[in-house]
Amino acid sequence: MKSIFLSITILFFSKVNLIAQSKHKQEIQIATQNILFGGFVSGLGSGFNKEDGEKFSKAFFRGFKWGTLGGLGMYAGKKLTYQINSKNELLYGWGSKFIHSAGISIIQNTANGEEPFNKWHTNFGFLRFEVDVTSKPKMQLRIMPVSLAVFTYASFMSSLDLKKTFLFGTPIFQTDPSFFNNSLGANTANAIHIPDNLREQTNYVLAHENIHTLQFNEYLTINMFFKKPVSRIKSKFNKTDLSKILDKYIYLDIPYIRVPYLLLRGSTNCYYRNPFEKEAEHFATNSFVKNCW
Repeated sequence: MKSIFLSITILFFSKVNLIAQSKHKQEIQIATQNILFGGFVSGLGSGFNKEDGEKFSKAFFRGFKWGTLGGLGMYAGKKLTYQINSKNELLYGWGSKFIHSAGISIIQNTANGEEPFNKWHTNFGFLRFEVDVTSKPKMQLRIMPVSLAVFTYASFMSSLDLKKTFLFGTPIFQTDPSFFNNSLGANTANAIHIPDNLREQTNYVLAHENIHTLQFNEYLTINMFFKKPVSRIKSKFNKTDLSKILDKYIYLDIPYIRVPYLLLRGSTNCYYRNPFEKEAEHFATNSFVKNCW
């Protein structure tokens, strides 16, 4: 378990705010971070979930190889996000999500000790759709409790914009401006909030917050690190009908990303010191985000 927590700590700080002096160099840095993030998650997960007698290093490099492909998918999905802003077309939100989800699926499969293309998943709000293609294709619908809690709370406090939600592929809530702290939008798990009086820059805000939604989901791949410890805990208890139902229909969406996000957040005068905000702004505007060290 110590090695797992050490690995998580390293991953939390893997997206350090590298300094680039041009858009091209910044693009390369961000692309490299996404690719390496996928590689290390898959490599470490594959190592933790290796077969008995297999060397950790062998399992790590097998996972790392496929994880970099998944990381490339993550990057490609984020890159498409700019089209939401530049072409004022919300449907690109679905395209961005599907490509990014494909990348995460490869990372998750290999981190779980499986073949890279065995299972695919994507989500719509608090609903997670999984497709297993190992033999006869079958789909499984699972609920993500944190995203469900956020969605339920937001439904009482805000107004769900159904048209934008289904066009975009992520729940979008029109929220009272007092909710926001000098910002034009916010992301909570798998939901996006925009001020109900926002009339301009709407698609720019949605593009920016879409990146945060993707970031939230890519950090859920850390769940794979705990496969064996969780299995050992479960083995000590007789599986009841309730536990079987929970296993089948619930997928824990622990907001791991909140730890590095809060620790690396920028100051009021240096907002983009936070690498997650810098990445979101870079992809939403397809431009160089000024360094502020």
